Amino acid sequence: MNEKKSVEIGIEKINELSFYLKSLSEYEGNIELGGNLQVGIAVKFNADIKSEQFFFYLKVIYQLDGNETILEQEQEIVFRVKNIQHVVKDTKEGLDVEDNFLTMLASVAIGTARGGLATNTKGSRLANFPLPIVNPKDIISNM
Repeated sequence: MNEKKSVEIGIEKINELSFYLKSLSEYEGNIELGGNLQVGIAVKFNADIKSEQFFFYLKVIYQLDGNETILEQEQEIVFRVKNIQHVVKDTKEGLDVEDNFLTMLASVAIGTARGGLATNTKGSRLANFPLPIVNPKDIISNM
């Protein structure tokens, strides 16, 4: 899949599948990103090659004090990919997706999640803790 082939990518739809935000009104301690506030990101994907659609699922989880989930957002981004067969192959083992293509979609999904979190946390204590900048290659390599 190293051949350079032309594909055209667009966002067809963004679906917020779930959102949870715990009220922290009674939490009296300081919140420090990377300290007592940890952020996790999980991704998965699927494709419908016939309809030229690529489905990218991203879940963001914020945990406080190492174990209490205080925020969880899950979204699906549906991409329309003209000539998807150049970057996605359906094999017996599953989907074989070109790395650069997947990294680019991860980057878009992370940015979209960041915007969703900014909107969904507005007015809460977590509004001051946007989704950190992460390398999409790191997210993909941990799949």
